[in-house]
Amino acid sequence: MTKQHIAYDDTMLIIGAGAHVPYEFPTSLELTELIRTLYTEASGYVPISYIGRDIRADKAAICRLLRDLSIVPDTGGHLSANGYDLLLTATVDNFVIEFGQSQVYSIDKFLAQRAKTHPNDKTTILLGKLIIAYFIHKFEVSKKFGFHKFDWIQYLINEHLCNPKQMEDFFSKPPKIITFNYDNVLEHSLFLHLKSFHAIEEAEAIKKIQSLGITHVYGHLDTLNPDFRTTPNLLYAEALKSIRIIGEERTNHLEIADLILKSLSNKTKNIYFLGFGFDHLNVATLFKNCPSRGDDFYYGMKFYTTHFKLDAMQKAELRSSVPFSLEIRNEDSCSELDLIRKYQPIFKKTTRNPPTVRSL
Repeated sequence: MTKQHIAYDDTMLIIGAGAHVPYEFPTSLELTELIRTLYTEASGYVPISYIGRDIRADKAAICRLLRDLSIVPDTGGHLSANGYDLLLTATVDNFVIEFGQSQVYSIDKFLAQRAKTHPNDKTTILLGKLIIAYFIHKFEVSKKFGFHKFDWIQYLINEHLCNPKQMEDFFSKPPKIITFNYDNVLEHSLFLHLKSFHAIEEAEAIKKIQSLGITHVYGHLDTLNPDFRTTPNLLYAEALKSIRIIGEERTNHLEIADLILKSLSNKTKNIYFLGFGFDHLNVATLFKNCPSRGDDFYYGMKFYTTHFKLDAMQKAELRSSVPFSLEIRNEDSCSELDLIRKYQPIFKKTTRNPPTVRSL
């Protein structure tokens, strides 16, 4: 008698910013446009206490965090309360002006270059990280998880986690998950499903999520941490330590490259790129230890990717950017949900034959 079996641990998910757009998170360019709205000439340098009239609430909240986390010192304590507020507001304005005038697509690229050209300017780097953390957290809490439009995460939950046996199989031998996102959308979604559907206690549900070993290449907000609910400023203080920008020293990058090589050398056969932009530095980070294109090392592996509005030339460039054969759909776009549900169904069932018993 044969049995149907799902091998979750032969699959790897590599997740980029595009995969969280269905959950109302911004792309890099949209985040850039949002940050630029923090400065308007009409606002001037207005004290925090004047929130209601002349200053955006987001800007005021960021200024308060600059104060509470002591990112911007008050020059020896000689400033009045209003004077310190003016200093904080001016610091944010000057940062946004510099960022806007740089005319680059992403805050990450701006901060990376800033670290090179102004290596002693730690305040600007910390302010940039704080702004990233602030807006990412704002998007996380803007709508309750489970009330977004159903998309690829809900597909995974409904197809593979609702059945208690499948759920235990998933967490006991999980897929490898590597994400370039700072948020914890995937973790929150799985965590709340465990609590609300399977009635698993919060502490145990958190342990299960942690057991997945999700790797955040550039750090994350760790918003599942229960301590952050009662001490919000602690979330931002820890985020400043966790978040890494392009070009910054990342002691974990060699570990990530080794993880990829080890996973591909062993059992991983199906690799899904979801909303991944294939930035050359990110590709190098992941596959720097892997063999070059055409090597027998990649035999039997399948690499699939989503894409958005790419023509034939752009698809060819995308294929040439990686050291393996990348399968790209003929359509001009392929969403995360379409890829894992319709085109290349994820976590396929395989037939497992029982061992043959020979009689003597």
